Amino acid sequence: MSQQVITTLLSDKSAEIYDPAVPTMIDVSHVTMDFNSASQQLNSLKEYFIAAAKRELMFKRFRALDDISLTVQKGDVFGILGTNGSGKSTLLKIVSGVLDPTEGIVAINGNIAPLIELGAGFDYELTARENIYLNGALLGYPKPFIDEHFDAIVDFAEIRPFLDMPLKNYSSGMVSRIAFAIATIIVPEILIVDEVLSVGDFMFQQKCEKRIQKLIHEHGTTVLIVSHSSDQIERLCNKAIWIEKGHVRMVGTAREVSQAYQALGGHEGSPEAERKIFEYVANDTPPLLDISETVAGADHYDTNAAVVGKMQATEHFSKVIIAWGESLSAQMAALSLAGNIGGIVLLTDRDHLPHATLTMLAAIGPQQVWYLAPPNADNQVLSSLRAAIPRSSSVETIDYESIDDLTAKISILAGKVTGGLTPQECERTFAVVTGEALGSASATFAPLIARGCPYFAITKEELIGRTLEHISESGIERVVILGQGSLLTAFAEKAAGDGLQVTHLEDKRCDEDNDAALRWLAEFADAGNKSAGLYLCAREGVVDALSVAPLAASDNGLMLMVDHNDMESMGRAVDIIEQYPTPIDRITYLGSDVCFNNIDKMIIGRAVGRRNG
Repeated sequence: MSQQVITTLLSDKSAEIYDPAVPTMIDVSHVTMDFNSASQQLNSLKEYFIAAAKRELMFKRFRALDDISLTVQKGDVFGILGTNGSGKSTLLKIVSGVLDPTEGIVAINGNIAPLIELGAGFDYELTARENIYLNGALLGYPKPFIDEHFDAIVDFAEIRPFLDMPLKNYSSGMVSRIAFAIATIIVPEILIVDEVLSVGDFMFQQKCEKRIQKLIHEHGTTVLIVSHSSDQIERLCNKAIWIEKGHVRMVGTAREVSQAYQALGGHEGSPEAERKIFEYVANDTPPLLDISETVAGADHYDTNAAVVGKMQATEHFSKVIIAWGESLSAQMAALSLAGNIGGIVLLTDRDHLPHATLTMLAAIGPQQVWYLAPPNADNQVLSSLRAAIPRSSSVETIDYESIDDLTAKISILAGKVTGGLTPQECERTFAVVTGEALGSASATFAPLIARGCPYFAITKEELIGRTLEHISESGIERVVILGQGSLLTAFAEKAAGDGLQVTHLEDKRCDEDNDAALRWLAEFADAGNKSAGLYLCAREGVVDALSVAPLAASDNGLMLMVDHNDMESMGRAVDIIEQYPTPIDRITYLGSDVCFNNIDKMIIGRAVGRRNG
């Protein structure tokens, strides 16, 4: 269920950013704006007048702004941030004099050029040439002024070849170019900008920004600007305000406000979680960014190959296991085999070997390859595999009909290769048992599986006894069951009845299960390890977590699933980092900046710094 949008005040540094020696250009004092919207549907003027005569017209009051105050001083570039529907444009219209506030006062000291709703007032049946004069007249420019500046307007808008074409044949971006060029041809004392820096293509956006920068730096123009881009606000502005659903959330320097907005704006969660994340954003402790890196591929095959390439750079692998990349349980089984034989896992599609996998096979030149062939696998995969490796290499195909069939075969194979676990190893490890579907808790255990921890999957009731036999033969006394359902519940009861120590954890596609598994595993953290690596995956990135598991296995890795848009998830993540028993000296992010942006990395870096503190 979605959380209610939080609108409480986070921080107000208005007094700290105000300089009494600098003149005030815009003073917004306790402004409230209400709109009335009809609460009933009237389909004709007749119905409207009848309802009015009967005094039955019903309206609902909507409060767009609630007690907003801000002071913009001469030379300020003051940014306004907020999600859609937060009242940003309404505030600009009040400042520009387009709307009168329901309550409060706005004082303006200087002439204003409002860049709001570019293109309003154009006649699309007229040509661009005619519209330049028409729109200029609406903005109060006399014809001689437009004559004098006509060429400058046309050249800036880059429309000279189309001057005598009707505006209805123009794209919306070209219309916005004309409007921006006309509106900024003068040098105003106050410039009001509402999202107009996003007009046109990328090159023209840069051109618009340079013109505004020129007004700011060469003419001392004071600017009040709305933008959805927090990066743009931080780059252009010196001060900023964050408004959410008509309420002030934060006022301060542009850097402070934009970073808080990136971390919290539009995100779900409780006020407690928000406060925790805000504490990390507002904290000026330097984040540990020098120990972090990002691993990202075009798809999960590419990511898997990138991880293998990173490991291959420091350790040569002569043994490779090829697993089907669309089956998480097959990848987990492959990790278990790789951990026991000292190999590495690469992924394949059902009907072809991906280019990234072929490239890594050529780079490794393995001596032995195990191909885990799923039901109805295409023979082309095996042919491509043999062609990609040296002729002297051996290839063993492990065909399987079901995932439990595969895990049983791998358990037997691993036992033959390694000779089984020693009694001391049995005391320190446990078997992991899942159903066919894997979730975030499985990602938590993946590094242990990659170290050779026995792994079994159960999809049929008749296989419960056989799986328990395999576990008993290995001498392991502890079983961790991941997932829910009657089959796993029956297995848990039978395992407990056989005298095994049983831990049963949820295993859904959610980071809460990942966190619960991590807290359980923390009790078994190797106190002898001086440090650990931290691996962060997007909440839905279980497949990437399995790909990076061998790397995490090599450095006592902590696998953390996080949704950076969910404040509860980010709050849980920093809690786990702070409380983890082993110091963290490496941070690896899986996925592009869409998964973890610079602010997310700053928060995580500060949490690690506090943990290691």
